Amino acid sequence: MIVECVKIIDKVSGELQKTSHWLTIGKRYTVLTVGNHAGRGLLFRVMSDDGFTPIVADWHEFKVLSSRLPSTWVGSLDNNGDLMLAPNAWTRPGFWEDYFDREPEAMKQFDQARQVIEAEAGEFEEAILPRMQS
Repeated sequence: MIVECVKIIDKVSGELQKTSHWLTIGKRYTVLTVGNHAGRGLLFRVMSDDGFTPIVADWHEFKVLSSRLPSTWVGSLDNNGDLMLAPNAWTRPGFWEDYFDREPEAMKQFDQARQVIEAEAGEFEEAILPRMQS
């Protein structure tokens, strides 16, 4: 799944911003996960502009260029009614806490799945998206 940032929304005020430390308007991002969270709505997880931090961003900040889902994604529904589409290893309770705590196994699982997701998105982008923009 490939998206393009079309606006930046301040997460506290809800106002539009011109710049962000995390996203760049006009830049394409590969979606790593999609989540629908009670009270927060639909969210995309993408790699931030620092290249190291997978951030959660409001889907309204993006235009979908390709809705093709990665082959590694599974659906996960928790007891709060939160739905996530992500690699299976990333759906376990506590995965993201372990990742941001730099637990070696979580980081390894993240890196392996991210490589697959980005490779599939890259193949699709090279084959389809340039023709769409012509």
